[in-house]
Amino acid sequence: MKKKEARTFKIKDFMMNIIYCHNLNKTIEFYQKYFGFEIEKDLGQFSVYGRAGNINLWIIGGFKYSSEQGNISHTSVVYYVEDIFDLFKQFKLDDVVTVQKEPIRMPNGMYWFQAFDPSGNIIEFVGELNLNKLNV
Repeated sequence: MKKKEARTFKIKDFMMNIIYCHNLNKTIEFYQKYFGFEIEKDLGQFSVYGRAGNINLWIIGGFKYSSEQGNISHTSVVYYVEDIFDLFKQFKLDDVVTVQKEPIRMPNGMYWFQAFDPSGNIIEFVGELNLNKLNV
């Protein structure tokens, strides 16, 4: 079966940096010291959200290393996209590896999923449900 040619999906905006770390306090101190990170929301034992300049940062602690990655943490980019479900379907058609089996509805009503780029970096996508495409 021949794959359908992929269409281009417009990235609407840069949303935030997500920083996965094994030591939340040391990471917060680092970003405060060097980049002026200010906590806007303490999201519990392992997570804070805030800003460094005009960049949104979400720092998530308690990240455990896998044996394959050694002692390396990750950062992630979150893109706000149009047609998040169409993008997810296209990734599946093109055999792009996704972390989730489908986009996940977040408490704010938006949808989110993660995928791997060709280098193995996790990229994240957020978007709204496109009500114009529903057959209601």
